[in-house]
Amino acid sequence: MTITGPVNAELRETEIGSIVTGLRESRDVLHNVRYRGPVRPPPSREAIVETLGQLTMALFPAHYGRPELNDRAELTPQMIDDYVGAVLRRALASLNEQVRRTLPFAVKDAPSDEELYRQALAITREFAAGLPAIRGLLVSDLRAAYAGDPAAAIDELKGSGPIAIMGFCMGGTIAFLSAAKLNGLSAAVCYYGGQIAKNADEKPKVPTLMHFGEKDASIPMSDVEIIKQKRGGDSEIFVYADAQHGFHCDERGSFHDSSAKTAWQRTMDFLKKHLKK
Repeated sequence: MTITGPVNAELRETEIGSIVTGLRESRDVLHNVRYRGPVRPPPSREAIVETLGQLTMALFPAHYGRPELNDRAELTPQMIDDYVGAVLRRALASLNEQVRRTLPFAVKDAPSDEELYRQALAITREFAAGLPAIRGLLVSDLRAAYAGDPAAAIDELKGSGPIAIMGFCMGGTIAFLSAAKLNGLSAAVCYYGGQIAKNADEKPKVPTLMHFGEKDASIPMSDVEIIKQKRGGDSEIFVYADAQHGFHCDERGSFHDSSAKTAWQRTMDFLKKHLKK
């Protein structure tokens, strides 16, 4: 049977009335979460999502700061600091407003506007002061990743042939630490790993190749010199004169075509040499 036209579900008025009564009882008695003070705008989901994005850019500007940051021809540490400060001002102002909007729904009695502003500002200030520690926790989680995901991947690929690990940015650091601490690898390639210098006393167990950009504002050449001094005897280390952080990624403003091509060719030659069955 073919049905054409709209299909209407007709309910008696008494049924609608019963449902309305049940919903009111849920709101007012059984599951009451309704704010009963003066009408105020609720928190904005869109604003919260945008604020989280801004906080992410402030915590990891070299990775998430595009296009505002990475489209610049050359970066300095001061430029990054200025960028982080500007992003934080916007993010914290928005966060403060969303906290202020949330507070009336978290207490039984409606506070005054003055009290809402005071409480929201105190919460925002406390959160802002903890951002360096929050970033440290996030980085420590990333550092710990080499002992989990790469080890599991190596175990999964065991028996299929020689295994190499390659990483970019934090992944470059993870690749380096994996080469030093894990078994089962045959080679490692590390692109602009920002924490390699701090871990340069670790000696890779397998041939390791590293790529750095001379104009990388987040990895100063003094760090690269430390890496060369400590690991130059057992690793291949290349620096690209006109390259910034992320020079291999063609979706970033810092992409540098000639450096990326040269580094990639070196990488392919390196892997071909060390991944022979």
